[in-house]
Amino acid sequence: MDYFPVTPEQVTILHPEKFISEAILDLGGEKIPITRRTRNYEINIPQNKEIIQAKDLPDTIDEVKDDILQKVIICQESGRPYTITPLELAFYRKMGIALPRKHYSLRHTERINSRPPKEFFLRTCDKTGEEIPSLYPSDAPFSVYSQKAFEHLLY
Repeated sequence: MDYFPVTPEQVTILHPEKFISEAILDLGGEKIPITRRTRNYEINIPQNKEIIQAKDLPDTIDEVKDDILQKVIICQESGRPYTITPLELAFYRKMGIALPRKHYSLRHTERINSRPPKEFFLRTCDKTGEEIPSLYPSDAPFSVYSQKAFEHLLY
């Protein structure tokens, strides 16, 4: 999904008041009909959960209390709800990282977009001089070695 995202080919609004629509997805020639919801209708928060806006989260992890695990946080960019799990909270505390203000799918998309593009470049091995395929263009600011040269460095 990250490298070959599926996009709707055709969208039909079924219930505008509930933000429900039908879409036809094109999966490489195979058409798949689905029913989907928009972000406004996607917010299915249990009635017993307290809601907090991401902009109102504490600035440091030291200010965060354990009751954050019982709250639903609304993403400041997408408006989508997310929660913090006990393991997440423990990790943020251990690493001294503030709570995220974005929904996890947005954070994941940002990580994916920060990776190099999935295309190969012909490049010269910086050790042997042979031509090799690489994910990094020749103007990348670091050395790239062929498989043989890399193995020679290890063993």
